[in-house]
Amino acid sequence: MAWKFLSPENPTAPKQEAEFAPDRRAAFQADYESCGVTIESVRELLEKLRWADRDQSHEEAFYVTSSDNLPALRERVDVKDKTVSTVASNGDFWQIFAEGGAKRVDIFDISLPAIMYSELKVAGLENLSFDDYLKMFGGGRTSLEEMVDGGAFFDRETYRKLRDRLTPQAQTYFDRLLDDEFRESITMDHFQGFVRIRKNNIFVGDLVRDAETYERLQKNSRETEYGLSVQDATKGGGSLPDHDVVYLSNIGYRLDASLELAAKLAAKGAEVLISTNPWRIINSDEARGALANGFNPGDRFDNHNLGVRITLLDCSDKALEGVAIVRVTKLD
Repeated sequence: MAWKFLSPENPTAPKQEAEFAPDRRAAFQADYESCGVTIESVRELLEKLRWADRDQSHEEAFYVTSSDNLPALRERVDVKDKTVSTVASNGDFWQIFAEGGAKRVDIFDISLPAIMYSELKVAGLENLSFDDYLKMFGGGRTSLEEMVDGGAFFDRETYRKLRDRLTPQAQTYFDRLLDDEFRESITMDHFQGFVRIRKNNIFVGDLVRDAETYERLQKNSRETEYGLSVQDATKGGGSLPDHDVVYLSNIGYRLDASLELAAKLAAKGAEVLISTNPWRIINSDEARGALANGFNPGDRFDNHNLGVRITLLDCSDKALEGVAIVRVTKLD
């Protein structure tokens, strides 16, 4: 639904849109409770993270950045007035679809930290100025060392402005995450440990780079419905809703599981998108030979075992580096 904001001086007159954001706490709290996420379970997770070794699983990881090619996803996928399900990852993925005008975005992930980071970024985008958003989520720091030197994962002062907009579960999580004693007890690395940082991306994502873009994204986000879900979607199809578009990224770096899930969703009529190395999904010598000299948008090949057609959407520099966006549809 679209949110409408009324002036207390004149209840029938809308206030300036930029001054207000929807209060999503009750809806998000209900989402958490339906997944069994309570304040106590969050505390248990935090205690576990304190003593975990560097080889933590994806469901425990806190991704600060992503290697997915989000600009290509934005440019090549039409979600206007559509329903979308997306992996949470580093909390930026849902922004692609909100900016594109999706009417509803359901955010899912096996990682509770990823879901909570998405909640924090929804609250940040809808309630902060552009300058405060940059300050909150990195403002140009592009290395692990800069982040560690900064003393926190995001700005504490700005977080205090947002805290009352968060669910009790997220408040419990982020209050502890910003605690100095806790921060010193956990591990940070590019690919291991609790906090993970991708080298080939900027801290504030691929969308929020200028005030004009931010204001447009902020307005669209306030008019978008959201849902949160903590689940492993690859197990029995999870409980993903029947949406128009589904972005799976590359769940847990398990391409086979992602393709099998994509086939099930495509059979229901969904447009399914995956981020992966295109060479990994070419399953025939003929196709490999045809694409040996490079990829082009629209290149496609069929997987008859799964009953799907795979179409390359992105042939940017990132595609050549092995990070490409592909569309998976039902094979006619």
